[in-house]
Amino acid sequence: MKKALIILLIPFILFSQNERNKKISQAELFVANGELEKAIETYVELFKAEPRDVKIARRLAELYLWTENVPGAIFVYETLLKNGVADYEILTKLGQWYLWDGRQSEAISIYEKLIQMCPDSVNLYRTLAKLYVWNNQPQKANTDI
Repeated sequence: MKKALIILLIPFILFSQNERNKKISQAELFVANGELEKAIETYVELFKAEPRDVKIARRLAELYLWTENVPGAIFVYETLLKNGVADYEILTKLGQWYLWDGRQSEAISIYEKLIQMCPDSVNLYRTLAKLYVWNNQPQKANTDI
């Protein structure tokens, strides 16, 4: 029974992957032609279908940044976090974009998580200390770091 089910699902999986690749190719053609909004629409559709796909998320966030849509890029990475995808690169990018968007308290929260992930990173401690000082929390810069 399981073999029959798997055999029946293989064409669906292959079709789905083929459609995905076609959409990516189409989106990249839009990018090459300077039609960034159309490319973003296509990548949004792909990301909605696979909200844990880091490759699609990175490209979508990059396109948002090319169009100076920092909130859009932030939304993409927040969606990844909500779906359980939280690695060093994702958190670092999100922390940077929070800073660029003036959301310093959210950036502090992200950098605190990053330090838990990488407790030996001097650069992360420096960045967090600066954020504490900039946000009138110098006591935390001395005690937490």
